[in-house]
Amino acid sequence: MLVEWNDPFQDTEGGGPETGAELDEQSYINLDQLGEDFGPFPDALAVQFPQSISAGPQKPFFLWGQTGQPVNIWKWQADGTTAEFNAAGVPGGLAPQENTQLKASAAWADGRYRLVFTRPLATGDADDIALVPGKFIPVVFQAWDGSNGETGMRMSLSSWYSLVLEKPVPVSVFTYSGLVIALAGAAEWLLVRRARNSAPV
Repeated sequence: MLVEWNDPFQDTEGGGPETGAELDEQSYINLDQLGEDFGPFPDALAVQFPQSISAGPQKPFFLWGQTGQPVNIWKWQADGTTAEFNAAGVPGGLAPQENTQLKASAAWADGRYRLVFTRPLATGDADDIALVPGKFIPVVFQAWDGSNGETGMRMSLSSWYSLVLEKPVPVSVFTYSGLVIALAGAAEWLLVRRARNSAPV
């Protein structure tokens, strides 16, 4: 999964991944408290998926899910940290997932990040969503700008979007296409040969 976004500064310094475990039921950051420890914070980006796709239109709360509708979160930080979390609401924070097959690689140039997450489409873990080609998969994006003092709940975030993976093209499609082209070429060759043979001398 390739994600690109603009960030004028590359901020790589900071601590470990934010878990949100210290959050209480308040959803808003205390700016006075933040000013006491203003960084440095690394740039970061996370993508959030529901742990399973419901049959209807209802989705978990777009910020870390809710009770009964948990989410799975992939998070990368510019300090080199990549982690996977599960959450079922802001008060509970993010619970690190011990067994993860998630990897990430990122590059920053000319004020723009290019980040690639890699993970098997299906991991066999009940906490991970199965990424099925052809299905509409809900996804949320969350970004932190370290030089802007963004950390924890202070972030930029989206609402739910839909990710659709293309279905792989069966090999038979290429086989049949090649066969049709070969037959058409042979038919054309026969017609040309017949026309030449029947032409008056």
